Amino acid sequence: MDEPVKSNVSDVIVTGTKSLSTSRASPDGEPTPALTAAVPPIRIRGMRLIGPRRNYTVDFTDDAHVARQLAVIAGEISTGKTSILELIDYCLGAKDYPDHDEIIANVRAAQLSIEVREAVGGPGADDEQQVAQTTYQAVRYIIERPIGSVSKVAWLFHGDLDAIPDLPRRRLTLDPADPDSLSQFLLGVCGLGGLRVKSAPTQEESSTSILSFRDVMPLWFLTNRRMDNADLVLEKQPHRLLKIRQVVDYMFGVGDEESSEVAEQIESLRSDIRTGEAGIRALHSFLDDAGLGDLESIDVESDSERVSLAEARAELTNASARLTASTSFATQLRDEFGRATEATRRTEAELRDRQTLLRRLDPLRSQYADDLRKLEMLEESQQLFGSLAVVTCPACFSTLDDPPNVVNGHCSLCHSDLTAAAALDADDDASGDVPAVLDADSDAAGKEAPSEFSVAREQRSTRRRLEQLKGFIGEVATEVRQLEEELNGEQRRVVRAQRALDDATSQTIAPFISERDAISGRVAASSARLDELARKRRMLQQLAQRENTLNQARAALQRALARQRELERTRLPRDAMVDRLSRRFSATLAALGYPKLDNAYLRKDLVPVVRGKLYHRVGSSGAMTLVALAWQLTVFETALEEGHGHPGFLLIDSPQKNLRRGSRPRDIVRNAGGDAGDAGDAGGDDDAIAAQSTTIVDRIYGHLSTWLGEHPEAQIIMVDNEPPTRAAGCVVVEYSANPGSPPYGLIDDEDGRAGPGDEQAIEDEST
Repeated sequence: MDEPVKSNVSDVIVTGTKSLSTSRASPDGEPTPALTAAVPPIRIRGMRLIGPRRNYTVDFTDDAHVARQLAVIAGEISTGKTSILELIDYCLGAKDYPDHDEIIANVRAAQLSIEVREAVGGPGADDEQQVAQTTYQAVRYIIERPIGSVSKVAWLFHGDLDAIPDLPRRRLTLDPADPDSLSQFLLGVCGLGGLRVKSAPTQEESSTSILSFRDVMPLWFLTNRRMDNADLVLEKQPHRLLKIRQVVDYMFGVGDEESSEVAEQIESLRSDIRTGEAGIRALHSFLDDAGLGDLESIDVESDSERVSLAEARAELTNASARLTASTSFATQLRDEFGRATEATRRTEAELRDRQTLLRRLDPLRSQYADDLRKLEMLEESQQLFGSLAVVTCPACFSTLDDPPNVVNGHCSLCHSDLTAAAALDADDDASGDVPAVLDADSDAAGKEAPSEFSVAREQRSTRRRLEQLKGFIGEVATEVRQLEEELNGEQRRVVRAQRALDDATSQTIAPFISERDAISGRVAASSARLDELARKRRMLQQLAQRENTLNQARAALQRALARQRELERTRLPRDAMVDRLSRRFSATLAALGYPKLDNAYLRKDLVPVVRGKLYHRVGSSGAMTLVALAWQLTVFETALEEGHGHPGFLLIDSPQKNLRRGSRPRDIVRNAGGDAGDAGDAGGDDDAIAAQSTTIVDRIYGHLSTWLGEHPEAQIIMVDNEPPTRAAGCVVVEYSANPGSPPYGLIDDEDGRAGPGDEQAIEDEST
């Protein structure tokens, strides 16, 4: 059974390479237009784990750098094989990553290299013609998610793991409802972007929700747990089972794209109607409390107020003209009042300027006074400390040419012999307390003495500048006093001019002012009333507009519901779809070598039945594994054959689970043949499956080989402890769990042997 056949897995990969070689992306990450229509929606090329010390890579490409159609991860248990699939799932949007100690300690981020199908639109006469002329290209991306920290985003890069171009990365959220999310990016590649599904499909008034890529996950990832836990179709989780049914319905034409668009339209219209009704109720309540009438009565009242306002404004204009004519004799008094007011403003501005200057000069005067005090202190200190310098001989009172000093351990004045310590102390004292000694030494060495600082000269200069500043401050203060007096006089002139103007005109303008004030009050009242009527009219118009919009939305909802019913009547019957999948499921079970196969089909909820019983009641764990494989392959193969929105890849964890008894780990490349297992300990289907385990495993790989050879756009990645010899060419990595035979596992340096840092840590701990 291990003799290679014509369509073995290695040949499949070669065929796939030739088929897809024209759709590879260029090394710099730029897409290359595909020359074949068989471009898969998503193809997985590899995974890299980024660590603080080193990286860990799993490559799913062949020697030509083309993604393999069938990639097998082999090896011993507890070496990280399943973690690879779980990390792929995590990069594609799963909430959790495998939290094994080795991964937490050595990994900071996971990067998944994928190749996705992107359309290159061509011009067409209409939408249908443009779709028919659309070609596709394969573009490479890298999805990155952090490990060990909580993050609500994923990062998308153009390029491949070997070379990530220096291009801006794209930030994708993990919220499926966000158009710029990882879920919608992946669904868009598969042709499922923006798809909405009903929360209760049997109810016409049901709300809808956006489809997530996580809802599609059970159709592209057969986990180890689902193999035999009686929850293959997630029937123990009704809400997830419902999503699977809806996704399968869409994939197989039971729910098409137009149905999804209509469902989305219905949901949007219902939301608009609910919002509109709430707004109209609130507006009605407010208008009722305000006692507003109808639009006709408001228009009549507005016309009347406009007439009254026009008459009042005409009267106000006439009264103002008569008032101006009656006070023409006071023109000279008004001009005098204006001139006095203008002079007052100019004086005030000049006074503010002088006062500001005076405030700024006071701190400068204080600074000069402080400088004088400091110079006086310096002068006193020089007089006090200058007397300590020895310039006269204490014996003969003659003036010394040089100050006393220590020369070669002897005093130059008394010639006393000094010890080394005393000489050192004397030298320290001379350097610290008697500056004249140092000056003498420097003069003796031929150095030029610095110029003398004259305190007296600085004092004279500072006093002169201070006196000049005081004089200028006095001048400014005098100007301020003069301006204050001038301002007071001008303000008195303004008061006198105003009083004269009032006395001359008060008797004349008093009647006119009273009349004008009364007319102005009428104008203000009419304007306010018109504003209030206009506000009421706008509110009534807004109410009418909202009611009209609400009626239009209700009519659109009725049309959308009618269209939805029409689509449900004309679309492919679901029973026909389930019947087609049932026949494919039964044929796949037969191809995999299921023993005593009879009466195998899928129920309407897609739960499998074998021999007339639910699959998990057959009583055989090995049979449940075969059922799980057949169910998963049925959906996967049929979806890709009929061209509906499956991602195009399938992850399978442990396809031989429960199929062998007493099997031992072996090298899959060197060891041919399989262990039939110990069939004496069990009965029924498990005995039959164990007895035929080698044949069944070969049939599994043979079925995959044949089907993949006919469909080069598909990809399957499997974790299998002991794949058969015929699959040796498909093994991308084999973990040994043996430190002496690398690779040990996914985190290959966590093999139980102490590294350089670990040895030092062990030594420190033992010490």
